[in-house]
Amino acid sequence: MIRILLANEFGSGRGHIVTLKSVAEALGMAFAFEAALAQLNHEDELSACCHEVYQASGLDCDTSRRSGPDAVITATWGEYLGDLGFARPDFLKDHILWWRDLIASDGYDLVVGECAPGALLAARSLGIPAVAIGPGHSVPPDELKAFPLFMPENGQLLYDERDLTANVNAILEPLGVPALQTFPEIYACADKIVRTIDLLDPYRGLRTRPYVPPVVDLGDGLADAGDEVFVYFSDVAAQPACLNKALCDLGLPVRAFIPGLEAEEAQRLSNGGVKVEPRAVPVEDIIRRSRMMVHYGMHGTTCLGLAAGLPQLTLPQQVEQLNNGRRVAERDAARVLMPQDWTVAHIQAAIHAVYSDATMATAARALSIEARPHLAADGRLAIRERLRPIVVDIFKAKGLA
Repeated sequence: MIRILLANEFGSGRGHIVTLKSVAEALGMAFAFEAALAQLNHEDELSACCHEVYQASGLDCDTSRRSGPDAVITATWGEYLGDLGFARPDFLKDHILWWRDLIASDGYDLVVGECAPGALLAARSLGIPAVAIGPGHSVPPDELKAFPLFMPENGQLLYDERDLTANVNAILEPLGVPALQTFPEIYACADKIVRTIDLLDPYRGLRTRPYVPPVVDLGDGLADAGDEVFVYFSDVAAQPACLNKALCDLGLPVRAFIPGLEAEEAQRLSNGGVKVEPRAVPVEDIIRRSRMMVHYGMHGTTCLGLAAGLPQLTLPQQVEQLNNGRRVAERDAARVLMPQDWTVAHIQAAIHAVYSDATMATAARALSIEARPHLAADGRLAIRERLRPIVVDIFKAKGLA
């Protein structure tokens, strides 16, 4: 039986894990799946399809140089990877070798990585096929010479990509891997399955293969008569206190799902008039009850808002989330509030502005009608067809074909 490792190295949202789960669902029970995840907060999603789920070596974002009045804003995906650990040679070496040891010792035949560049590099060093899957940012095109600026107004960089590439080469070349010539080559692999839509892809126009629909629960119909502000904050550890404070005494009905929220903080929100949900809210309830959404700008949540036809307020913590929010804002269906403006007063004012903006509500519904056909297709068939030639080659190499 072919053994497949599902790998993730960063990202706390449920969408990362559901994306990996979709691979197992696409290929079915004829394969043996195991998962190695940097965070186990959504591991239950994989219980039905994986024999085991491991705690994995993760990439930890160092934001110490991104705060303060003169901070350098993260302007490229390469900069974000530098913050995640590619600028720290000793850490990076331990990280890649951890994945290499896991893949080699457990005898995997295929690695599927979602936000897992270390696992992709480790698989390459072992000559094992690997596939990258995920939204546009984390699955860049092959032909990039450098990661482009996503924020032209903020072009200052902390890292030289030549240095980041050298850090990788210093690890891989002793293992017999030819030297990388550009930093985006860290993502080179057997195939790249981009689960997004053209609107949200920062590399649109550069793809050579079609998109696979993102993982999103569409629900039935569009939002219409709801009056609630639906809030989803996925990462409690990186959540400034002002975000929750802004939800209290807002003067609007608020329903929030914040995984990992401490009981004391949940009670504080409840005392402030917020309906705190203990588990994920069914999308049908979000559509029926909500008038708008507030979130960081995560890809899957942005797609949910697009599908539901709900205006969105995004509070981006990193460059991918900023891109998602800006693309929807360009279509007048969202507003983006940058971290330097995160005060209780500013957040509350932004929520009220989106909540009462009838033009934005109309634009969100129109954009949903446009986007839903691209969101509605079943991605499992497309994933199965994309992985078929890779799997066939593995069967042949193992003498099973």
